[in-house]
Amino acid sequence: MRQMDALRTDAPTHRRTTVPPGSRWHNGPLSGAAAVCRALADSHDVAMKSRHSERFTMFEPVSMNLILWRHADAENLPASLALSAQADLARELTDRGRKQAEKAAQWLRPRLPDDAIILCSPAVRAVQTAQALTPGARIVRDLAPGASALTLLGAIDWPGTAQTIVLVGHQPALGQLASLLITGQEAYWTIKKAGIWWLASRRREDESQVVVRAVVNPDLL
Repeated sequence: MRQMDALRTDAPTHRRTTVPPGSRWHNGPLSGAAAVCRALADSHDVAMKSRHSERFTMFEPVSMNLILWRHADAENLPASLALSAQADLARELTDRGRKQAEKAAQWLRPRLPDDAIILCSPAVRAVQTAQALTPGARIVRDLAPGASALTLLGAIDWPGTAQTIVLVGHQPALGQLASLLITGQEAYWTIKKAGIWWLASRRREDESQVVVRAVVNPDLL
């Protein structure tokens, strides 16, 4: 598998979150290198990969890794079923989508710890994407199409667990969740089909920070 360089955005640029105080997700200042992330969000042509090894090197204590993985390319619905939620859930991956999922899984597999938790939307296209990585993904109804960023947060214990969690889901919720954790505000950030955003929480000098460890464009794998 062809290796590409990784852009690390660890240099802290502190931004205080606007998540309401008292919320379980209100953890004080966030460091997400927001200016860099804005540039990443505006471009679909960024792929980030480990420069030195098959696994990320943890240069600082990280309490939790959260990987947002959008489902791969799926079949379109006929016009007669365009408004059917059940038909939407049953959409399968295209041949192109299966290849995208396999390539993304090949990138993820050597980098994930053995105890990584894979949480998946019940939509068939998301399940098939997750199955490219593992047959043991947990299906979580709260990750279904139409979920909000806060609903996705409710499916995990961010950042209260020292584990790696992979969320296989849908737009716009994944992009909104990325923007919320990085900048403290929800915005419509784009994540390409089969694209991966790897975020990490950490504590540094008694404040909570969010670091973007990688953004992977499946077209460049």
